[in-house]
Amino acid sequence: MITHTLVTLPNIADDIIITNHCLSRFAQRFRLYLSPSKQNSSRLTTRAIRNLILNYGKVNRKYEFTPFYVNKSASKYNQTIIIETGVCVFIAKYDNGKLIVVTSVRRP
Repeated sequence: MITHTLVTLPNIADDIIITNHCLSRFAQRFRLYLSPSKQNSSRLTTRAIRNLILNYGKVNRKYEFTPFYVNKSASKYNQTIIIETGVCVFIAKYDNGKLIVVTSVRRP
């Protein structure tokens, strides 16, 4: 079982890397939360995602104790971290001290 309960979110926006997949999924699924200028600019969308994670993000620790979810996410994304915000849920992982946000999904 993957247990990384000591992992916390970074305090600096430069330590968060947003993948292109996450940018496109966030723009598709949550365009109502973005202004038209943010929808057309990947830089502004990246900034909005980083602000969501830094200001409203909380690491979901409950899923780590559910073996089904851990095995499913670990088989697809390796060791994952689930970050919940008021808008959506981000799936991320750490690599070389940077938080890499892989995708965004709707709240369950």
